[in-house]
Amino acid sequence: MQRFEDYEYLDGELVAGLSLGWNFGDGHLHDEHLMQAIQAQCGFEPGELRCIFVKSQPILGKTLSYRIVDAATGVIEQGKLPVAELLTRQPWAASA
Repeated sequence: MQRFEDYEYLDGELVAGLSLGWNFGDGHLHDEHLMQAIQAQCGFEPGELRCIFVKSQPILGKTLSYRIVDAATGVIEQGKLPVAELLTRQPWAASA
């Protein structure tokens, strides 16, 4: 069984900065193209590098779209989550 504690978590901006040597401060570089480029250089095994991509919430939207991508095997999962549910999972107070 995989445990949350067995993984190291990094922000995508840091991954892009370390991989490319520069970053312009937003998510345009953080997608499957970056994953493919890193995979071509590093050859990770399945499960060694995974990224969670979350799209911005549309104006007046009630859901967030996400996808989980493994560098070696591709998309693991994708879907939408209700923002109201995500607010209940935060480790800090949030207004609805």
